[in-house]
Amino acid sequence: MSRPTARVLSARSRRSSAPSPVPDGGLLADRLLFSIDDVAYAAHISGRYVRMLVAAGHLKAVRLGRRCLIPKEALERLIRDGAPPTGEVS
Repeated sequence: MSRPTARVLSARSRRSSAPSPVPDGGLLADRLLFSIDDVAYAAHISGRYVRMLVAAGHLKAVRLGRRCLIPKEALERLIRDGAPPTGEVS
């Protein structure tokens, strides 16, 4: 009789892609910095694309310890102006 194998999930696969909760209901309300997942959710793009924009210098980011956070002004600019065409991000 074979034993059922336990499925091991990595820390990355357990993460939720939902944004951090904001008490008053608005994503941009009174916050100065946003996580990669928050920015991806607000801009309707993937977290991977947000990381690519940060790496290419198209989106300003702040490092706090191991966290990469996006300032509110950078998120508003991304939503207002849009992201550069995919070919310009490398």
